[in-house]
Amino acid sequence: MTQASLLRFPKVFALMSVVLGGLPFLIYFVERNLGSLPTSETWYATGANHGPWRNGAEGLTIYYPLIVLLVVTVVAFASRGVKDKQRSLIAFGLFLVIIQLAILVAQMYLLTWTID
Repeated sequence: MTQASLLRFPKVFALMSVVLGGLPFLIYFVERNLGSLPTSETWYATGANHGPWRNGAEGLTIYYPLIVLLVVTVVAFASRGVKDKQRSLIAFGLFLVIIQLAILVAQMYLLTWTID
């Protein structure tokens, strides 16, 4: 494996973490500013059982992509780190997993109402 490809490997996963973790927040921000998504209080006042994104494509951006990326990150960084005997790669993978878990908790705390 070349040094250049080894350096790109962590950057791709870091970028995917930001994109997949931030996408539902971006969609939420855009829809709230355009007025197509009500506040959680307004939505609950309608008596609806599930959130407005429950059956929409937006709902698929919450949790699922990040959970899949989290599993792939663990497997990829552990296998590559052990294979290449680089503890720093395993440490960076662990750091990414912690960041991904933090984003997942933020999604759970702030966006769950949109699908539940």
